[in-house]
Amino acid sequence: QAPDSGNGEILAHYGTPEQKDRYLKPLLEGEIYSCFSMTEPQGGADPKVFTTRAERDGDMWVINGEKWFSSHARFASFLIVMATTDPDNPPYQQQSMFIVPIETPGINIIRNVGLGGQDRGGEGTHAYIRYTDVRVPADHLLGERGQAFVVAQTRLGGGRIHHCMRAIAHTRKAFD
Repeated sequence: QAPDSGNGEILAHYGTPEQKDRYLKPLLEGEIYSCFSMTEPQGGADPKVFTTRAERDGDMWVINGEKWFSSHARFASFLIVMATTDPDNPPYQQQSMFIVPIETPGINIIRNVGLGGQDRGGEGTHAYIRYTDVRVPADHLLGERGQAFVVAQTRLGGGRIHHCMRAIAHTRKAFD
């Protein structure tokens, strides 16, 4: 189920052994849930206009910015966040991907919104999040610095197939 299936793919492909033990194993066992936090209010999913930044400060990364449609943030134990780390690089080599535990100070869920009729009682499953001085250890980087676009495509490519499979299953169930 999205976002966990795609986030599991990211962790399987790009996670360190420690990241896999801490996040992938319990995710696959259904003990925890995750969130994918990429799109932004001003530019959607176009990384060329992302304004969320992650800056290195010693052995930490400091994340500041806003993300929109962050799936399942209110249920998640951790978020996978795409942020600009190298603004002077070519456009598709400017962002990096980070694991951010939900309890990290500075994560503020502004509101949860629903999509496609999913909003029940005013609490949807896609969060508008503000990251303010969110500090994560340097070892929470997923993949190589500046390679988040490649990491995201690994996730999103499989995710498109997963969405199709779910749509077919729902349609089949409706006809049965």
